[in-house]
Amino acid sequence: MFRFLSFCLLAGAGIFLAVFLVSKPLWPEARELKSAQAKQEKPTEKTGGETAGPVADSGINPGVVIPDCRFTCIDKQDVPSQREGTLVIAGIELKAGPEGAAPANYDAAVDWQDIWIANTGPEGGMRPLGPREDFDPEKSKIEIRKTKRFFTRLNQGVSVRKDQVVAIMDPKLALSEMDLKLSKLNATSSERDSASKMILEAEATFRAQEALRLKGAGSEEEWRRAKLGVERYKYEFQTKASEAKIARTELLKSRTELNLLEVRSTIDGTVRTINKFPGESLRPGETLMDIQNLEKLRVEGFVEVQQASELQIGDTVQIEPARPVSPSLVLSGHLLEVTGVAASPFPGAAAQGLAKSLIVSCSEDKTVRLWEATQNAQVGRSVWTGRQLDARRFNDPMRCVAISPVQNVAGVEGVWVVAGEGSGKLTIAWIIADGKGGLKVEDLKEFPAHRNALEAVAFSPDGKLLATGGQDSTIHLWQMPARGAEAKIVTTLNEAHKAEVTHVAFARTADNRLRLISASSDKDRTLGVWSVEGSGASPTLVPKLDFVRRGGEVSQPGISPDGSTVLVDQGNVIKLVSLTDRQPKGVIANVSGALNFNSMAIFSPDAEMVLTNCSEENRLQLWRAPSKGGRAAELRQFVWGGGGEGTCAAFDPQRRFAVTGTGDHQVLVWELPDQKEVNTVLTGKVELVSQFIDSQNPQRLFRARLDGTNPGYLLPGGTATIVRPKVQPLAGRIVQPN
Repeated sequence: MFRFLSFCLLAGAGIFLAVFLVSKPLWPEARELKSAQAKQEKPTEKTGGETAGPVADSGINPGVVIPDCRFTCIDKQDVPSQREGTLVIAGIELKAGPEGAAPANYDAAVDWQDIWIANTGPEGGMRPLGPREDFDPEKSKIEIRKTKRFFTRLNQGVSVRKDQVVAIMDPKLALSEMDLKLSKLNATSSERDSASKMILEAEATFRAQEALRLKGAGSEEEWRRAKLGVERYKYEFQTKASEAKIARTELLKSRTELNLLEVRSTIDGTVRTINKFPGESLRPGETLMDIQNLEKLRVEGFVEVQQASELQIGDTVQIEPARPVSPSLVLSGHLLEVTGVAASPFPGAAAQGLAKSLIVSCSEDKTVRLWEATQNAQVGRSVWTGRQLDARRFNDPMRCVAISPVQNVAGVEGVWVVAGEGSGKLTIAWIIADGKGGLKVEDLKEFPAHRNALEAVAFSPDGKLLATGGQDSTIHLWQMPARGAEAKIVTTLNEAHKAEVTHVAFARTADNRLRLISASSDKDRTLGVWSVEGSGASPTLVPKLDFVRRGGEVSQPGISPDGSTVLVDQGNVIKLVSLTDRQPKGVIANVSGALNFNSMAIFSPDAEMVLTNCSEENRLQLWRAPSKGGRAAELRQFVWGGGGEGTCAAFDPQRRFAVTGTGDHQVLVWELPDQKEVNTVLTGKVELVSQFIDSQNPQRLFRARLDGTNPGYLLPGGTATIVRPKVQPLAGRIVQPN
């Protein structure tokens, strides 16, 4: 008994010791979390009564979400050859010039002919015989007129109309056959006319014999011979008339066979593929090209069985197409990873009416570079051009960069450009136009700022204040200098975070208050919200809210321009959290749900869009911001084929483009969608929810038809996400009409 008790005591002590050793490392973090939660739940005098409750779920239920659906054409045609022959050209017919003169830039000329008939109208003359018009060979004068037809080569992507000629087969044999049938018609018509005249002659002879017979002078044999002659020529006339009609039918048939060498489209659409080329032979029924009507699309996918019951025929669904695009402009010059980018209107360009912008980038290669990006409008698209204007080399890797709003000093427009160095120094320069289409860098100065690397810089909306954050966990607030003076620190927050500060950003609220947000790395995972209070030369930073449980993988989280909303990353979702009550106003989530957001999540200048990064898929995503109860939807996928993942990003203040830096040394410019596309929610009607499932694939086929017409950017084979919301999220948005 004593041994058993001793064993129990020793076993209990061992278990207690093991639990203690395992749980001990978690205690400080638990105490820190508890302290942080207590701090959030208890308003302080400094916060002005703004509580800091835990971040709750938004409560927005997306309903049924069907990823990886495909667009298909409802109306399409595999254009076949109707006759055997050789292809002369797949092309579009050009209008001939005066008197049949050849038009400019034609690719092929084809001999052709048609039947013309005497015009019975008051104008007289001849006219082409209609496609389905008949004629009487006894009463109608006809002739064949030869012409030349001119064609330009047809390419993929060209639009064609219903019943338009899209290809011509070699017509030489059909033309010869048509000439032969006309000759036969003319011959039989002549014989018919001859027989008609012979009838008249025979009838005259018969009347003469009849008169002689009545006088008793003529012989019976001559009378019978004359009567037989009349009947003979009548039969002959009927035969020749029938042969003329047969010849007419054969002529019309030969014209039909000639016209069958014209390959026509039966639908309005766009040429998708061309399978045959001039000189190649075709068999009857062989497909020459594929035409699809891009105006009429449906989208198909597979829905999980448990969600299929929520879909009914006729339900309205949202269609969110995936639109991968390549950069509009690639600016090459850096030799190492690009660590910071910023954009601004080009000083002096607005006065000249030029669509130019200034881009500044910095890199681990110790340089800061100035770029010019110009947008040129062309028919149906924009063309971007760019060039490097200046490059400055420093002693340490450059970590961040920012541009102030355009300012006017003594009648000269300019901007402040600031950059942070790995040594902790802050570089400030005044940039103005040089009057020759370029820029001048003036008042370039360096200031000691942080003890370690300077990681984040941001200007206030009026450009008078500058915030910097660094690896020393410190935030400095700077007063920007007048021309020729030095910038100075007016407020310092030591240990603003428990790890390095990775991002700072300003916003001005609707009541004209200035706010600053700061973010720390994934070692700390906090997001600080500060109120800039005081005026003049001594503003201060007062803590307003302090977020915990942030994922921390997004090192550059954004704040909306009106200071009302921040972007909080939590793994594979980003929540738009209100700074008033800390409640989510919307959620951005990848459809797959498997990949976390990282690096950046920033608002566009109008807060209508959010740009995020997902480096595991090497793409950036541009989202429609979930506002007014709406759902976040992917507008663009920014895909860089160079292989480097996105490292930093900024929006053009004029909302024309976004600029990003990459790990493979490039600065990329991406054109943004127009306001109409951002505000338009594509919808469709459910046409099919299959009642059958496959044992190998426990899903059901789903199909919806796009409401209205194609807005111009949807393509067959493209992918989309289909959403059947439980709560209609379309308030405040333009819905594409039926």
